Amino acid sequence: MDKTNEFRTYFETLSLNDVVNKCVLLDLIKKSGIMLNDPRFGKSNDNSLMSSYLEELPEEINYEIFCEFVSSNTLLLNKIFDKDLIISNWEQFCKDINEIQLLANECVSGKVASYIPQLAKVSDKLYGVSICSVDGQQHHGGDVEHHFCVQSCSKPITYLIATDLNNSEYVHNFIGREPSGKNFNELCLNGENIPHNPLINSGAIMAASLVNYRHSIADRFDTVMGYWSKLAGNTKINFSNSVYLSERTTADRNFCLGYMMQESLAFSEGKDKKFQRDWNNNDLHDSLDFYFQCCSIEITCKQASIIAATLANGGVCPVTNDKVFSPDIVKNALSLMSSCGMYDYSGEWAYTIGIPAKSGVSGIIMGIIPNVMGIAVFSPKLDEIGNSAKGIEFFKKLTTKYSFHVFDNVLNTKKKAVSKCDVINEELNLYRALTAASNGDINSVRSIYAKGYDLNIGDYDGRTALHLAASEGKLEIVEFLLSKNINMLAKDRWTNTPLDDAMREKDKCIITNRDDYEKIITLLQ
Repeated sequence: MDKTNEFRTYFETLSLNDVVNKCVLLDLIKKSGIMLNDPRFGKSNDNSLMSSYLEELPEEINYEIFCEFVSSNTLLLNKIFDKDLIISNWEQFCKDINEIQLLANECVSGKVASYIPQLAKVSDKLYGVSICSVDGQQHHGGDVEHHFCVQSCSKPITYLIATDLNNSEYVHNFIGREPSGKNFNELCLNGENIPHNPLINSGAIMAASLVNYRHSIADRFDTVMGYWSKLAGNTKINFSNSVYLSERTTADRNFCLGYMMQESLAFSEGKDKKFQRDWNNNDLHDSLDFYFQCCSIEITCKQASIIAATLANGGVCPVTNDKVFSPDIVKNALSLMSSCGMYDYSGEWAYTIGIPAKSGVSGIIMGIIPNVMGIAVFSPKLDEIGNSAKGIEFFKKLTTKYSFHVFDNVLNTKKKAVSKCDVINEELNLYRALTAASNGDINSVRSIYAKGYDLNIGDYDGRTALHLAASEGKLEIVEFLLSKNINMLAKDRWTNTPLDDAMREKDKCIITNRDDYEKIITLLQ
């Protein structure tokens, strides 16, 4: 698969006097919505090096350098050049978002949460909106760098972590799946003596208790922070000790919920004794402490939008292509967020807004539009139910303008559409996988794998991605494929394995990549 002519059309479109001006290229990328420090650019696994990759390009880019640049991530850059990202008219979309953000700012009602003393100290003037699409397009406006505690937005994430570490059947032995019809901290259980769902306090305490509950609190906390960081594109996640201490000293009702569940054997047996686990008073105190810690995690609006986009993308972080959760458990979490995510406003939210979402009393609302984008709105002034007043207003105006409601497709009158239908094409995925493996494009290979495509599939000659990477001497690709247990004994129609291809090409090779071929052969033997 020769890449010599593959990018010629793109180059000629952008070039003047047979070179592409760096500013022209960077402007095209920015206008598409992709950030210039996007970690998917570059050839290193070290994200800190990737961010400088674009900066190091020469001011005048010739065809050879252009091909090398595009080969670093053919999937992403082809989409940019072809205007095939999920939101194709990004500039117009951002103008609409800025307008909606400005209109929602006219909402001045609400009060900052005061039941936790540390939350009462937050400025009620803060207001930020961040959006991240499933292709990694980002838009940020307002106070998007301010750190705030996630509070109840921790609940769906804790549920996802508990399910990822265990399984859905086990988790739902201890937590139900129905809206409670009660206040979020109501002292009640369902008819099976377990919490109604994981998005109310009792269910979130139970979910926290299922996260490595036999490990130390320190190890459990490290596990959770690791998940949050991956969800947010491997960025640094903070923690507010003052909020945690404040939570713990004002937690009488949560302790009451814990003791009520313990008295009902909800922690030890759940609804079916076949999942029975050992449980004692120390376990309860530790899990309550752990629950308070999860609520005291700090993120920014920017990070919240990437986290929401990771859920919109089926558990794959759009800016790193790391698979954090499986699509099945993300689907379950989004279903619960659709029916239970907005406190006592959940039914009205589903009726009016119609997207999965979760709010927190710090003033954050995270909305998920599956297969399109994640949206985070932060404004600390809350309505009487406990949701961000400006946040609710923003989403109302957004879904009035755009067809994001899950049932907008039944309307005769059309709202604005933001994305084109994405048809899954197995032949295209195969072509992309083989091209990326042949060119040494590790970023695209990672992306294709994270989306669940089977990299063992071969072309019409039976050649797999491993065959191509081995024959072209692409050591990094071979190492990645073998780490994912790709079949190293697959045979093409000439009965050649990837090892046969590597040995044949090594014998032809005089200098270039000879050391890499040696290492590949060692790996495949």
